[in-house]
Amino acid sequence: MHKFLIFFVLVLLTVIVNAQPIPLVRQAPNIIVGAQNFGAYINDLEGKKVAVVANQASLVFYQDSSVHLVDKLLEKQVSLTKIFTPEHGFRGEAGAGEKVQNSIDQKTNLPIVSLYGSHPAA
Repeated sequence: MHKFLIFFVLVLLTVIVNAQPIPLVRQAPNIIVGAQNFGAYINDLEGKKVAVVANQASLVFYQDSSVHLVDKLLEKQVSLTKIFTPEHGFRGEAGAGEKVQNSIDQKTNLPIVSLYGSHPAA
């Protein structure tokens, strides 16, 4: 279980993007990030407590629309406990270089732990 969660977090880390494209993605287009490979792991999360690393670009695409990974996980009744977020915050509300505080997501009521800056994560 721990190996899977570590893998899940590492895959989601590939979703973390800034205004600049990540060169690795352009050089290796066959990389599939966790949000885009939702069907491959959703059944493995049943009955587990899950924390995610995500930002505003962590989207699950289907048909002609998309939904945020966290919203899709909650829709599938995954027991999310915490959101870890990089620069710019979980919903993209912080500007470049702006300090991102730990907070509560207004939409989901989940705790958000900032990974940006020099404060300890909760």
